[in-house]
Amino acid sequence: PGERHKLTPNGLLGLMSSIVEPRGRRPFEESLFVACFVHTYRQPLLDRIGDHDGGDSKKRMSELLDPRRVLTEAQRTHRDLLADLEARVTAGKRIVGEAGAARAQGLDDASIVRKLEQLGPYQLQRVRTVSELMQAMPMDIVRAELEQGITARTELLFEPLAERTRTELATLERLARTTRPPK
Repeated sequence: PGERHKLTPNGLLGLMSSIVEPRGRRPFEESLFVACFVHTYRQPLLDRIGDHDGGDSKKRMSELLDPRRVLTEAQRTHRDLLADLEARVTAGKRIVGEAGAARAQGLDDASIVRKLEQLGPYQLQRVRTVSELMQAMPMDIVRAELEQGITARTELLFEPLAERTRTELATLERLARTTRPPK
């Protein structure tokens, strides 16, 4: 108890890098926290790094602790997520339309699944085709999937998630525009 430790400049840089640099898509709330953290503690952290190596570490830390940089990276990953969700919505509507047209032609479930094969990867599965996935399912589950599952996922999952992502992206864009540059 009461023992204190001191980070070296390189250790502090490494610690801040592990906090600030995203590893994959960072959730919206975490992006906001990191932007707030670097905005608040940037100067005290820069003061602690010093000029021990001719200023290289301080320059790197200064670049790392730019809240606008954090917000810009969050925008990029949110745009990628939004594109994926919008593609899933489009694919879901296309699959439902094709399945409905095939059903109207009198095709049975197995024939509909084979027809959907041509549409490419399935909403939930980027590797297996619709046909491969559905052939592994019992026919009552296939029917439920064709008649309700795809539409439900599109309307109750992918569309609301896309709407939320658009709102989060707009917030990140506004914050990136209005956040003061670091001193």
